[in-house]
Amino acid sequence: ETTTISSTVYWAMLSLGAANLLPWLSFLTLADYFLDIYGDNSMEFYFPAVSTTVLVGAATLNLLYGQALSFDVRVRVPTFVMAASLLAVPLVDLAMRAGLASRFGFAITLVSVLVNAFCSAVAQSSLYGLAA
Repeated sequence: ETTTISSTVYWAMLSLGAANLLPWLSFLTLADYFLDIYGDNSMEFYFPAVSTTVLVGAATLNLLYGQALSFDVRVRVPTFVMAASLLAVPLVDLAMRAGLASRFGFAITLVSVLVNAFCSAVAQSSLYGLAA
């Protein structure tokens, strides 16, 4: 029975870890796509800058005030929000094909990066606290 519980916890933590990495990997692997639709590779600066800044701030906020929310809320909600905000990239692409200016598309994509970074930091730091 203990082995079954340990195995279940291991796979749950592994799955949650992968879910937290997926959005960042999605943005990284689209570098050529972003170069094509935005006309330059400024995303290679802005995306990590926005993401890292938000990650540090969100982790700090979670450390200071995270106990006000249940663990379940601090993991489930950010994971679902990250999944939903990943839809911004294809939706922005469709909007740009319909006439949305690329500067607005870039701004919307940066907001998606911001949301993903915030949610990732909250979920990851909560998981680290559980694992510790």
